[in-house]
Amino acid sequence: MHPYATNSSERNVIVLGISALSILLAYSLSAVLTALRWSVPWWLDAPSVVGFFSLLYGCFDRYLWTCSLFRMLGLVKVPNLTGTWKGEVRSGFQAFSAPHAITATITQTWTMICVELRAPHSTSESTVGAILLPKPGSAILTYQYRNQPTADAAVGMHAHNGTATLTFLTTDKKAVLAGEYYCGRDRNNIGQITLERG
Repeated sequence: MHPYATNSSERNVIVLGISALSILLAYSLSAVLTALRWSVPWWLDAPSVVGFFSLLYGCFDRYLWTCSLFRMLGLVKVPNLTGTWKGEVRSGFQAFSAPHAITATITQTWTMICVELRAPHSTSESTVGAILLPKPGSAILTYQYRNQPTADAAVGMHAHNGTATLTFLTTDKKAVLAGEYYCGRDRNNIGQITLERG
């Protein structure tokens, strides 16, 4: 997985909140130990704020950010795209006429993401990405990827880099990622991607 950028201000707010909570927990731990007349080594007491911050930040990054409570409070706005997505790709090489079935696997935490895509004759993996929130209720996933053809791919198909920009749409029944991709150098190809989370 690799880090992804976002234009949401939530990372500033959440980090500030975790910092404040870490200080409060460290102070509370110190007060409890003092009340119990327990003496702890200096190396355990000194990094307590940093220790609490690391623990809380790690838990939030991996698990807590997906809790609906944080979304209801408006603290987390970045969508959770984790899952297996199935759909199709239409290539400009074929005048967008012949759809090819594809499967995408997205692994995501609050700060990290990886988009792996499997097509009939190639696989690709994201190398850098961003989740943008242009307006409330909408999100755009954009990422650069490295594509590797399989052994049975056409002779003219080479390993290449590309960029995909997909709009995230959700209804009561389904979640969809749809948009376009392009790749340069000798490929000089554009295409359309439509994915639905299973």
